[in-house]
Amino acid sequence: MTVCVHTDITAVKQAELAIRAIAETDGLTKLAVRAVVMREIEAALARGDDEASRGAVVVVDLDHFKTVNDTLGHDAGDKLLIAVAERLRAMVEEDSHVARLGGDEFALLLAGHDTAEALVETIDTMHALLSRPVSFEGKRMWPGVSLGVAVYPRDGASAPDL
Repeated sequence: MTVCVHTDITAVKQAELAIRAIAETDGLTKLAVRAVVMREIEAALARGDDEASRGAVVVVDLDHFKTVNDTLGHDAGDKLLIAVAERLRAMVEEDSHVARLGGDEFALLLAGHDTAEALVETIDTMHALLSRPVSFEGKRMWPGVSLGVAVYPRDGASAPDL
């Protein structure tokens, strides 16, 4: 006598995927979280392909963000974070990654810049787009942004170094 028991684990697998998506996504901005971009950086470095060899990590910091929260309120701060996240998402290539590191910091993994000039042009464009005003309840916020760039392999050979 043979007895077979089959259990449909589709619902369990779907729940696991949903939990992972929640854990890997920032609740406010809907961007990936720090752990995801660090994993993507390590994966790009491990591949060792030409794209990784011309990769760069850009860290974006909103200047005086605390002042926005203190003077206009946390709703204004949230609006600013969401606007910056949307702008970053819109300007990255398909093979690039963007994440919210926490607070008012974001990171981007940019792949395949053939020249330093191309990277500088990308950073300049990014700075200009991120510095555009954001409207909130009839007021305009002019975000100040600071951008830091680390290039592989010149500035580091691992995700934490970059």
